[in-house]
Amino acid sequence: MRAPGKRSRNSLGRLTAALASLSLCVIAAAGCSDGTPAAGNGGAPAGESLDVAFASPNDQSAQFAGITQSMRTYAGKLGYALKVHDNQGTGTQALANARVIANAKPDVVIDWTLDAGVGKSLGAAFNRAGVPCIAMNTEIPGCSFFNISNSQYGTEGGTNLAAAAKSRGWDATNTTYIGVNFAASGPNPLGAIAHGFEAFSKSLPGAKPVQASEITAGTTRLGDNYLQVDGGGTIEGTFNALKATLQGIPSDRNLAVFTPNDDMGQGALRALNSAGRAKNSLLASIGSGAAGLKELRTNPVWVSEGAVYLDYWAGYTLAMARALKDGKKLPEITVAPQNTLTKENVDTYFSGSTPKKAPPVPEGSAYLIETGILAKLGLQGV
Repeated sequence: MRAPGKRSRNSLGRLTAALASLSLCVIAAAGCSDGTPAAGNGGAPAGESLDVAFASPNDQSAQFAGITQSMRTYAGKLGYALKVHDNQGTGTQALANARVIANAKPDVVIDWTLDAGVGKSLGAAFNRAGVPCIAMNTEIPGCSFFNISNSQYGTEGGTNLAAAAKSRGWDATNTTYIGVNFAASGPNPLGAIAHGFEAFSKSLPGAKPVQASEITAGTTRLGDNYLQVDGGGTIEGTFNALKATLQGIPSDRNLAVFTPNDDMGQGALRALNSAGRAKNSLLASIGSGAAGLKELRTNPVWVSEGAVYLDYWAGYTLAMARALKDGKKLPEITVAPQNTLTKENVDTYFSGSTPKKAPPVPEGSAYLIETGILAKLGLQGV
């Protein structure tokens, strides 16, 4: 298994696993749209146009359909020709789309498959055809990879938990950190909660510092300050797992809980309330959905929220496409611009649950800025 925090297959975990499918239209067994550039503001200067194929993950999902719409909008603003192929949430459709895309030979293909098992075949199809490819969120061998950093979310969330704990006067003698894992989704959720505890243990007064690498999927307890349960990725699963665990923790013990998605955060919060433990608890989560952002703004327990900015991913990957077309050698992984929100900065980046400002671009992804695409799309961040 990969070390915790490695940016690996399907880091959004349950988000990409729980959604159904719908094709836009079907041509030669592949869902697709016409390749006419969408209407936009301005367009690419002469010689800078691109022919881009986008294999979308699943356009029946409102969240994923939003990404496809963003791809159309941004491509239109750049004057790029875009053809969308809906992977419909299945490996079978992703493979069918790959064959059509390979035959069409666009300048670049951007592919988000929800089935990691077909990644090798997708990469082989694109590489044989000589089509440069970008994989979003799920690795495709032979393609440049765009993904989030679980270790960053963990480190920032754990740091926020520790700061809130210290402000309440908590220390290692009276505080337990509970990492709620989603083991079925692989190493990525573990990477977040493990790096969260590493940061937490280094900042909590009196705590023995722990490395994320010391925590595995099989860890249930580590030292005096770490417990781990498995919430199964769901509200109900997390509620039941945490409710059972709380029965064995003294009622005067302070609790710092880290969940890797907002459904699990909601389940954890429910368990804390049900057990009457919310008054001496803190919670950090990841997702930046409407429910999580509401809790962050209004609930004193919920103190940290990792923000994903999915709707901006289209712009970032189009900048990657520009770089590939221009012959730039891309890093092994281009880390998505992301940040972790607190009560102090949430309204800087979100209006309600809608992003209003792009987060800073990570240093290792700075070539995205150099393409000039992010500036054109208003995504350069600060």
